[in-house]
Amino acid sequence: MALDSKQNALLVAMVDAFRSTPRRQSFHCFGVETSHDYVVSHPGISKDFEGAYPGDLSVLQAEGLITSTATGRRQLSVDLTPKGIEYASLLRQRTVDPITHVEESIMTLLSPGILNTRYPAATQKWEEARQVLWSKNAMDHLSTIGHLCRECLQEFAFALAQQKGIQVDRKDIAQTVTTIKSVLGSSTIGAADKPFLKALLDYWGTLSDLVQRQEHAGAKEGRPVSLADAKRVVFHTALVMYEFDQVAAERG
Repeated sequence: MALDSKQNALLVAMVDAFRSTPRRQSFHCFGVETSHDYVVSHPGISKDFEGAYPGDLSVLQAEGLITSTATGRRQLSVDLTPKGIEYASLLRQRTVDPITHVEESIMTLLSPGILNTRYPAATQKWEEARQVLWSKNAMDHLSTIGHLCRECLQEFAFALAQQKGIQVDRKDIAQTVTTIKSVLGSSTIGAADKPFLKALLDYWGTLSDLVQRQEHAGAKEGRPVSLADAKRVVFHTALVMYEFDQVAAERG
């Protein structure tokens, strides 16, 4: 298939957006006076997306990768085809760099059937935060992302303690560091593991600080939080839950 790099990138971006939202939605492409490119609107498309060159959309349609319907003057409703989704997956496998691959893999750790069976309340909060992060209005809800991640960590620590037979009162659910210390203290820990578990506990505490900063929009530090900050807390919230779940399972 003879697509250039811009066309490949456009298709991959659209498929990534499609996969990041729980419900199928068309892409709304519309022209503006200040640009020859189409603005692309979709819940999974970030605000800083460069746009779509009309000719590139035409090529993707000619190749059977998308379908489009005119909805007005310089307005299109665009949908991906199964062929387009499959081809974008092949492109991803060929071109994704190792760091991006690791990040994407970790962001799928909380998918149905992995951690949400043991931590349903926590993973529900995380999924809500992820959906807000990838929504088109994410910049207006950066504090909400922090709030949801904070609730996620609280629910996770509470559920983890229950699994280990540690009694934690719901009124103390915000004391996550204390709860996590109790979980680690109840495990059989070899001398070789202690430095790692200490670092993991420090990681939890640092992440908790970042999440709190996100929720308060950086008011205390005097620097407003950004979309990159929000992505960081969502990503590391998933990672820290995975790591602590693994430690709890290994230590019995």
